[in-house]
Amino acid sequence: MPRLPRIRLDGVLYAITVRGVSPEPIFKDAADYDAYLNLLADYQQRYGFLLFAYCLLPDHVHLALEPKAGTTVSAIMHDLSASYTRYFNKRHGRSGHLFQARFRDTVTEKSPYLALVTAYLHRHPVSSGLVRDAREYLYSSYGLYLDRQFGPAGRMAMEPAIREVMALLSSMGTKADYEAYVRSVSDADIDQLRQALQQKILGSEAFIQAVDQRIYDAQSSQRHSARAAEPGFQDAPRPRAPVVLGGCLAGLSLVVGLAIVVLIGRVGMLEQTVAALSQENEASFRAHVAAARQGAQLAGLDGTQWEVHVVPMAGDQTSAVQVDFLQFGRNQVMSKASAADGFAHSNYTLTPQPNGHLLWETMQTNQRGEVVCWHGESQGVRMRGVVTRQPAGKALETFNFVGVAKPLTDSNRSQI
Repeated sequence: MPRLPRIRLDGVLYAITVRGVSPEPIFKDAADYDAYLNLLADYQQRYGFLLFAYCLLPDHVHLALEPKAGTTVSAIMHDLSASYTRYFNKRHGRSGHLFQARFRDTVTEKSPYLALVTAYLHRHPVSSGLVRDAREYLYSSYGLYLDRQFGPAGRMAMEPAIREVMALLSSMGTKADYEAYVRSVSDADIDQLRQALQQKILGSEAFIQAVDQRIYDAQSSQRHSARAAEPGFQDAPRPRAPVVLGGCLAGLSLVVGLAIVVLIGRVGMLEQTVAALSQENEASFRAHVAAARQGAQLAGLDGTQWEVHVVPMAGDQTSAVQVDFLQFGRNQVMSKASAADGFAHSNYTLTPQPNGHLLWETMQTNQRGEVVCWHGESQGVRMRGVVTRQPAGKALETFNFVGVAKPLTDSNRSQI
């Protein structure tokens, strides 16, 4: 899949994760952690970016920063990673790459995500089992938020960034006590943010559209620069389909009020199939839901099963339809077809809409390194959405799906 042009966006947060290239730790002792923090402080001074939070783990690094005008995240991360790799290889007598070739970054709208992203980073050592209390961890910026400076962290020029976070908390009506705020964030909020940060863009619909426009403008500029001399060159019209970003659809970020975008023209045949199925199963399914809610307070999609028909967005759809079954329970979802291919069931996020629709999404991986992202919208007994599959080392595959709810019975009930 072609990479996005490395554009700079003003006034936005970049949530960055960079991992080691192998299971070998990238920090072997306190000297290594200190060396990375020293380099981070040096490059912060050189590039002038706002550093909102950092957290160094044994095998990966989390950063939350905002570049200043004239610089890009790519330049910052390239120089920082290259310098630390040279240090690490020389000190430990090794050679070659230390970090994966591409860091992961999520372009994030500051409001309302800035404070939550910092809390997510600062609680990471606890969720990873490294410490029992985030205050005990020496290699995150949490101590600076608590006005405690130690080691190389004391060199970080984080005061303006911290003031911005605290001002945002104050505007949200939150008590100006950062430690209390971090403790107040629920595990469910942290888990939802973790899944949302798997995408390339996180924010409101207007924010996503603005980033989409920037990407399109940058791509158009690149095309013009490369082909302006060609006679009769005309730029292609702007695509209407959502831009596929980082293995998941950017237009399907976890934001309230954002509807699923599906290429309706490609699923007309499937809609007819689902209409017939829903007429057949609607009465029994509604009876099942009513009984479940009366007896056990059915929550969202939990306790439901769906027969879905999946078709590629490209190719001969009349002969490529696949039938799959999705089952929801205990805040997890399982795809029968994906499970047969080594994908375990996974947690899903659910966003109720004012119109009664339910937006949900999840990401699943298998041991081969493949990634599947599901984004669905359910209305009553019907469901539609988009699923993407990123095979290791191959091009991204994108599918539409439509489905109908099926009553759960003892014979088809899974263990999730």
